[in-house]
Amino acid sequence: MKVLDRRSFVGGILLLATGIGFAAFSYFNYRLGTLAQMGPGMVPMGVGMVLVLVSAPIVLGSFTVSEGDRPSFDVRPALTIILSAIVFAMAISFGFLPAVALTALVASLADDTFDALKTAINVMVLTAVAVVVFVVLLRLPIPLIRW
Repeated sequence: MKVLDRRSFVGGILLLATGIGFAAFSYFNYRLGTLAQMGPGMVPMGVGMVLVLVSAPIVLGSFTVSEGDRPSFDVRPALTIILSAIVFAMAISFGFLPAVALTALVASLADDTFDALKTAINVMVLTAVAVVVFVVLLRLPIPLIRW
């Protein structure tokens, strides 16, 4: 028997309303310009249109979920990812390397299975990639370590 997945329906409707709001606000309050010379309203209009396009399958999909297909929601990964963002904000005062390393370490705790070797490798690789991207390639003036 097909039932309505209320969480998906409400989430899709909220995304749809947000997208319509972004698009309408940018249309009525900012100059859009052309694709060759974009105005200040082009990006909010694009964001609104993307939100509307993304919300349509979510709303339509909420009508086709059967009773046994409802996914469970695990709180631990969501809270761990939020905590990792807070850790980054607090650790950036010690420098970029410790902040990225601690963020990757805390984010790795979101997984049910914790393997110290895999986590250590993950932390080292993510830290190296972050340094290469942000410090070397983008040349952001971020101190690697502050004492």
